Formats: sequence, C-alpha cells, structure tokens
Amino acid sequence: MYKFYPEFLRWLQCRVPKLLLMMKLTILLLFVTMMQVSASSFGQKLNLTQKDVTLKQVFKQIKKQTGYDVLYQAGKLNASSKIDARFVNASLDEVIKQCLLGTALDYTFFEKTIVIKAAEKQDENVGVQPFPVISVVANINIKGTVVNAAGQVLPGVTIRVQGGNRGTVTDAEGKFELKNILPTSVLVISSIGYEDQQVPVANQNTLTITLKESSKELSQVVVVGYGSQKRSDVTGSITSISKQRLENLPVTNILQSIEGSVPGMNITSGSSAPGSVSSIYVRGLHSITASNSPLVVLDGVPYNGSYNDINTNDVESVQVLKDASATAIYGTRGSNGVIIVTTKKGKTGKPAVQYSAWAGPEYMAHEVKPMGGAEYVQKNLDYDAQAGKTPAPVPNLYEQDNYKNGKETDWIKAISQQGFIQNHSLNVSGGTADVKYYVSGDYTQEKGILKGYQFHRFNIRSNLDANITSWLSAGANMFFNNNNYDGGKSNLYMATTMSPYGQEYNAQGGYQIYPMYPEALYTNPLLGLYQPTINRNRTWNGNFYAEVKPTFIKGFKYRLNTGYASTQV
Repeated sequence: MYKFYPEFLRWLQCRVPKLLLMMKLTILLLFVTMMQVSASSFGQKLNLTQKDVTLKQVFKQIKKQTGYDVLYQAGKLNASSKIDARFVNASLDEVIKQCLLGTALDYTFFEKTIVIKAAEKQDENVGVQPFPVISVVANINIKGTVVNAAGQVLPGVTIRVQGGNRGTVTDAEGKFELKNILPTSVLVISSIGYEDQQVPVANQNTLTITLKESSKELSQVVVVGYGSQKRSDVTGSITSISKQRLENLPVTNILQSIEGSVPGMNITSGSSAPGSVSSIYVRGLHSITASNSPLVVLDGVPYNGSYNDINTNDVESVQVLKDASATAIYGTRGSNGVIIVTTKKGKTGKPAVQYSAWAGPEYMAHEVKPMGGAEYVQKNLDYDAQAGKTPAPVPNLYEQDNYKNGKETDWIKAISQQGFIQNHSLNVSGGTADVKYYVSGDYTQEKGILKGYQFHRFNIRSNLDANITSWLSAGANMFFNNNNYDGGKSNLYMATTMSPYGQEYNAQGGYQIYPMYPEALYTNPLLGLYQPTINRNRTWNGNFYAEVKPTFIKGFKYRLNTGYASTQV
C-alpha cells in the first residue's frame, strides 16, 4: 500500500497537466460551436421579391428558406397586412426588423423559432432607421368627378377597380367615391357614347376625369321610324341591342334576350311556365285603363302578334325608341315607346349554311319546403290545445291510415320532374346583286319542371329582296309559327296545401280526388294530368314592300309597306 501511493502520485503529476489541457480545449470548442449556432440565426439569407404580399406569406417563406418558425400572437400582429417585399440576399435579422416597422413589437430567437413579442420601452431619442428594401402600403379613400370635354358632369358613369369586383356609379352630379382601395390601383371608367378610359390612382385622394366621346358609336347607323340615320344625328333616346347578344343567349323569345340591356325598360314575367310571355313597359306606366305595352314594328310594319312568334336567331337588330321620336311617325300608338325589329337579309355571294343548337337542364330555383309529418302533427296538437279540443294528431279520415303506418308524401316532389330545354336552328342565305334570299327553320322544345308543362315551337321564315329595275325594288318577309302547349298540368298551389299524410292514390290505383277527405276544399294536385287539353296556335305573317327611287329627283325615295297576319287558335 505504501509503495502504490507514491507511484500513483507520480502518475497523477504527469497526467494532470494533460487532463487540464484537454478540458480547456473542450470548453473552447463548445464555446466556438455555440457562437456559430448563435451567429447562424443572423447569417441566414432570404430572397423574396413580390408586391402586395402579406406578412403571413413572408413568414412562410422564412420557414421554407431558412427553417425558422415565426411565433406571434394574432391579437398583437395583423398577419394579413400587405407589404411590397424586395428582399435580395437579405439577412433574417433585417427581414424581421422591417416586417415589424411601425409596430410596438420586438422579437427574439429561441433555437429554431423567432418569437415576436411586445417591445420594451426605449429612450425616445433612439430612432429606428428605415430600411429601403420594404414598404408597407396602406389603403386610401378617393373621391372624384367625371365630366365630358365641355366640362359638363356625367351621371351614371361606371367606375370599377381593375382586376377586382369593386366598383360604383356616378351620381346626378357626376361624383363618385371609393373607399379602402390600394393607392396603386387603376380605375376603369366606362359610359355609353364615350371611350373607355383607365386612370391610375397614384396615391391621389381626389380625381377629376374627363371622358372623350366615342366617334365609332356616334357614327353607328340606327333604325328609326322614318328610316335609318347616324346616331350622332338623332336627338331622341335610342337604345340598340347588338346582334351578338341576340344570337348567343339561350332564350325562347325576343323579350328574354333584351331583358336588362335597355335602360328605362321594365320586363316582368308573370309566370315561369314553358312558353310564357313577359310583359314590357318603357319608362313606366302611362295609363290606368289603356294599354301600356310599347308598339312593336317588325320589318317596317306594326306587329300585333306574340313575342314568342319572333325567332331571335332571325333578328338582325333591335332598336328601342323611348321618347318623342317614337311618335314622330306612329302617332299615339308610339306613346308607350316603339320597339323596331329588323330581321336578317340575304347577302351577295355563294349560299351560306349555318346551323346552331343549344340544350340544357332546368331546375327549380327556390323550392318550397312544406312541413314534414312530425311538424304537421305538432301543429295540429298545438291548435287543439289552444282551442280546448280533444288532441288529434291528424284531423281528417283519409290521413289516419298513412299516419298509423308512418307513410308520408312529399307533394312537391310528386308534382316535379327534371326539366329540359333544347333549340335547333338552320338557315341558308345568299344571292346575287339583284336578288337576295334568307330562309330559316327553328325548332324549340321545353319540358317544364312541373309535370304536364311543356312547350313546342316550330318556325319557318323566308326573306326575299329583289332589284326589279334601277329605280324600283321590292321584297317580302314571311314566316309561319306553330306553338304547342298541349297536356294536362299539375297544380303547385294544391301541392303546398296538402297534408304529408294525405292519400295520393285510391284503392283502384288512380289519383285520390280528395287526399284529405272529408276536407273537400283541396283536391289532388296531380288530378290535372287526367284532364289533357289541346292548346295550340298557328300564325301566318307576311310583310311586303316596294321602294321607288326616281333617278331624276336626287335624294328622293318613296317606300310602301303592307302586311298580312293570321292567327289560328
């Protein structure tokens, strides 16, 4: 034991300096490593160049490019605020600082997380130097006035923000206001008779916009009661419906194609049944007892038939006269306005054949939801309790069997069906310099969403124009139309009044006349299907004209129009 102790002391004296040196080196390495880890958080680089990017998106890019999570409290930091980020090889520390500019927030690094917290109070003399890489864009409110070249205010001008769905219309004084929009936005200004214009906001709060008249639109030729004129020469109020709108909309009559496109014209549908015709008023009602419908002029001759008989695929143009110009030639008949319909003509050249078709399903837009069995029973029990009667879940005899068996009938579903509509149109046109022709055929079939409702229409048209001599031309516009509304019809009103426990069928398998017998006020809504009706009408219509242009009287023209119409019901 004595010998071992001196030997151990000698060994310890030799080894201690080496152990101390190893410990010093280990501590030094640990310190350098920690410094590198700490410095790495500031040495991370970020590249992001994007306008109107939210802070939340910036934080996602930090996570993606550096692996650091950003932790913040939603009530203290609005992550939806937008900035214009132009970071090029920017340090993570600089990015976070600039994201928090203008806020009372600070941040700290904890392992791989950036924690955003409330900033500690600092000396007021210590300022924050702005970093030019990033800027926070605040929304602004703008007001403005729209005028024409003469300085007159323009009401009814449409102003919308480009690339969005924000917009407004100028008031009677030509003024408008838009709130909470970006200062870098661009406004699109449009109005009938004026050229569209794009105006950058450029961080302005007040704008004065001058619109230029559209020479193209003013030179457009329109049809009026006394012929054709340039729009710039017409002082009356005239609205033109484009041919593209008439051809591209899937509608069954001409009123549906112009609905919503003519200011001051009100078109209302009293029924959604297939083949129903709307009512139309121009600039409101003019009489209490007399008709308020406008006069329809078809190819120069007043037309008294149904709007369903005019095939929209055959229409070249529609002009609506809404003021005194309507009575210039038609007198008091035009006091409610005039709708001038011009059909297509043949053109010089080889025969051109055109076929078009469209089809689609129909659905009930706002379906009525009647009471279910439990609700119906509760209604009856509540009524009996208030009236002091003996409680009865169902009040009628014919309801009791279905109630006991738990059988309910959805009467709305019982009278409904899948609707479908289709249209096919074929036309051939052509001619020479002296004779031009246009022939068309059209077929429309509509199956309504209620059982029994349907509409079939077949239409044939022939337009012929001929130059007989150098001073005499003549033509004929004729069409035949057949409308078919045949069939018995279900009753929507009766379906809404039926009990869910009413009997739909009787013991023989037919429809029960009184589903809630002895309640005889309401009959089976499907009963009308047993009573098919014949409802058809055929229309023959022909307009003829002759036009004389004497060569010895310059500018003189005389035109004679006559027409024939026959309707068979």
